[in-house]
Amino acid sequence: MTETSQASPDLKDYNLHPVIQDTAKRGLPIPEMPEVWVSRALVNPYYDDEIRAVQTVCVHNKAQMFHQSYGVDETAFFLFFEGSNLYLMPHDRATAPIGPIAMSTSVPGQNMFAMQGLLNQGSGFLFNQPVDFHLGYSPEANGYKGDAPPTAMQTCNWVWTRKTQETECLPLRWFFTNANNPCGIPYLGLFALATFESFEPSDAADQLDWASVRCENAEAASISLSTALQDAKDTKSFHDAIKGNLKDRPEFWKGSAEQPGQIITGLGPAAKGTVEPEWNKRIKMTGFTYQTSKHDPSEGLGDAAMPLRVYYDWPSTGLQDAHMLTHLSLNQHEWFDADHMDIFLDAEGNDTFVTAQDGHTKFEGHDDTGIVKYNWAAMDHGSAKASLRDNPLICPGEVLNITTLPNDDRHFWVWYTPDNKGRLFMEIPQKADVLLVLTDYYTYDMDPPAFPQNWWKEPTKT
Repeated sequence: MTETSQASPDLKDYNLHPVIQDTAKRGLPIPEMPEVWVSRALVNPYYDDEIRAVQTVCVHNKAQMFHQSYGVDETAFFLFFEGSNLYLMPHDRATAPIGPIAMSTSVPGQNMFAMQGLLNQGSGFLFNQPVDFHLGYSPEANGYKGDAPPTAMQTCNWVWTRKTQETECLPLRWFFTNANNPCGIPYLGLFALATFESFEPSDAADQLDWASVRCENAEAASISLSTALQDAKDTKSFHDAIKGNLKDRPEFWKGSAEQPGQIITGLGPAAKGTVEPEWNKRIKMTGFTYQTSKHDPSEGLGDAAMPLRVYYDWPSTGLQDAHMLTHLSLNQHEWFDADHMDIFLDAEGNDTFVTAQDGHTKFEGHDDTGIVKYNWAAMDHGSAKASLRDNPLICPGEVLNITTLPNDDRHFWVWYTPDNKGRLFMEIPQKADVLLVLTDYYTYDMDPPAFPQNWWKEPTKT
């Protein structure tokens, strides 16, 4: 049932975030990758593994891909793929490579994303750069581990591409919701999130020929090494397979502390004593949250990317009087001229309502998940895995701590400054009952003025 209600105060005096602009490209396939490209990426794994900087060279028409992967745990792996064959490259020119090891994922073609159905979702900004948003859904590819998975589970892949005068796909970031996603990319596909400090086309189609020549005299891999790498489904098992089978050969896996920062500006281990992020007793956030599971349009969840604002107040009287409102526009291009979804959270759980532009409100249901406690990260045993200092793309002039929160077979990553300003939140892998697992924060007010009276009052349930 529905009821007509007056729109509650929109808190319009607070900062707005930019909406995604509709363009003539919306609905068109993602462009092809350059024939040859070179990139430097900050990568977040699916689970509680180390943050890494990865430099990649890819020559599509020769099916060649070379990764130099440096972890903040002082590991370093040089990986050369030719077709679906993996070669472990030593860090010196005297030692022979090890391989070939036949892997299930081959170097893809230039249409690596287009063939998976990624379509333009509009234009906007990411890290203050103009981008196009692309999204593709893949049926039955969700990593759900429950006893009775739904029959129509979906997962997705997001790619944010830099706006240029060229028609090539130049990613600024990509995000995979499941490790078994169909966009198979050797090694880089083992990571949930890759943020590219640089991604450039190249004219040097022969730049990996040296690696191919060296691999003609490669040392055969042991059965145990080959099997462990072929069976690896995540980055930790992949890296452990190399270290465990080549314990006495550090030239294949030993790195140093300064190497990550040579690939990604300012990247290194988190400082000793770094504390978990904590919310102030009153905060206000704006940003975009991205749908990561295909849904039935009748659910009324709006566009794939949705502007949101979050209001949070934890009075001195504590949990019983604490309130949180997540306010979503169901139109990625508009804030005021749109239907809205409101999720009210308190000690009793949360209630969801959808309010149409004509004022009609529909109660969508109740869930027992209650308000987030202000010391949420410490309660969930969060820990900083890395820090990013004055990175020109992601955090110019700031320090950013990359924090992990293990949570059974789901995992949380958050990017926060030392003064608790949020930049990014994500939950992976995708699960059947979660539709929004990546949020970018555009503004983060940690000491806003008092919210309007009764801002947390729910419409009447009918």
